[in-house]
Amino acid sequence: MPDARTPLGLPNMKGAVDLSKILGQGQTYAGADDVTKTLDVHDSEVNEIHRVLDILRRRSTSARNYDDFQREIIERFAEIGFVVDVRWYETDQPGTLIPDINISARTEKNFVFDRDRQSHEVVNDLLGLGEGGVIKVDKDTMKALEEGTYKGQGSHAGHGH
Repeated sequence: MPDARTPLGLPNMKGAVDLSKILGQGQTYAGADDVTKTLDVHDSEVNEIHRVLDILRRRSTSARNYDDFQREIIERFAEIGFVVDVRWYETDQPGTLIPDINISARTEKNFVFDRDRQSHEVVNDLLGLGEGGVIKVDKDTMKALEEGTYKGQGSHAGHGH
């Protein structure tokens, strides 16, 4: 398992935990399968995701009811348009669990990624990466983008989105 702090800044993960068994409620929780989907996300949405993670990071130090905290995680992401799967992991601190949050879908069923909006956000360096300006794309890359087969080798994609 990872030997680093989690995205929420909590202790190291040891292994997946079935939260329903711990809480004894017989409920199933999202994240039970290792299925994740890849979504196109606008830069402005990346900023919103970071904002929600910052809120959750601050809340995680006082959250003692994992069921309520999981509900809060799901609700906060739903507010910004995303469906998340939450998997809980044991930590190196006895009795402490940490969530692993994966964005798996959008709340809007008919969402269409707006490539013009994304281009505008990249050109205007919405994420503050210092890479704003004209986007230069060669013919092969443009063809891959249009076909949806582009693998993200460009400098902007190298920043994890």
